Parts: sequence; C-alpha cells; structure tokens
Amino acid sequence: MIVYTAHYDHLGTMGDDVIFYGAHDNASGVAAVLDLARVAVKEHPHYTHVFCFFSGEEAGLKGSEYAVKHPLFDFDKVRLLVNIDLFCGGDEGLMVFNADDPRVSEHMERLDLLNKALEVAPEIRHRKNSPNSDHYYFSQVVPAIYVLSMGQRYGGYHDPADNCSGCSLEHYLNYLTLISSLAL
Repeated sequence: MIVYTAHYDHLGTMGDDVIFYGAHDNASGVAAVLDLARVAVKEHPHYTHVFCFFSGEEAGLKGSEYAVKHPLFDFDKVRLLVNIDLFCGGDEGLMVFNADDPRVSEHMERLDLLNKALEVAPEIRHRKNSPNSDHYYFSQVVPAIYVLSMGQRYGGYHDPADNCSGCSLEHYLNYLTLISSLAL
C-alpha cells in the first residue's frame, strides 16, 4: 500500500484577536492529500492507497507518534509513506526529507528521473531524516518521506499571516502529479 499523510492542526488562537490560520502549514498538505484521494477513487490505482490525517504535529508530532504505536493497518504491507506538509509556493522546487534512506531509493530515483524528463520542479533537494514532520515516527517502521515545497509565495510561517491570500498555488498541480508518480 501507499500511505499519504498530512497534519490538520496549527497553532490555534492567541486571545480573542489573533488567529493562526495555517494555510501553508498545513491546510496545503491536507488539500494535497484530499486531492490524491479524489484521484485514487476515480483511477483505481494498482496499490491500495491509505490517507491519514493527524493532529498534534505542532505540539511535537503527537498524532503520528500515536498512530505508529497503535497501528490501524499492517506496516509490513506499506510500500511507501508520503507525508505532505508546507505545500504552497514552490518557486524553487521540492525538498524531500529521509531521501537517503535505502528503503526509499527506488522512489527517489523515479521522482528525480520523472522530474528531469518533465521539467516540473527547478530542483528536488534530498535531505537526511529529521523529526520535523509526521513522517518521522513512521520512518522507524516503514519506508517514509516528507515532501515540502521551497520558495515563495506563501504566508508567514507559524505566524497569523499564514493565510490563503498569502499562498501561491501556481506549482501545486504539477508538484502533486509528480508526487503521485511515487505510487507506481
């Protein structure tokens, strides 16, 4: 199976006047996972697709840690877990965390080859694993990566300015199509 994840929480409010909307972090990731689900329902992909949403990411990856400790599906059947977080903007391309894990090397090679052939992202940066999003606890038990977009335009980060008016979706569909190729 291919598992897609995103977190739907953000920082909430500060008093009655300040709202942290979280459009970039991480309504954009939630929208991407919902779009991948919409496409999977219509196209009936070869692999089973699982779509998971977590809360508690901003409080220390609490939801995804719980999900790993209390599995709802057989981790032995997971071919790849793709976590999407911070998915607005993208003028500079994509960054993939845990890209150096040998268990994801075939997926990273496919992603790089397709990007080179289709010229979708100006760059795909490979980064080592980091406990910076919901993929982290899963990466201890299944092949898992975390994908984010790099470069402007997006609202503030952990800031009330992180709202829809500050987010560009210019590259959204192209990057989403590229990510969906990981499920092949």
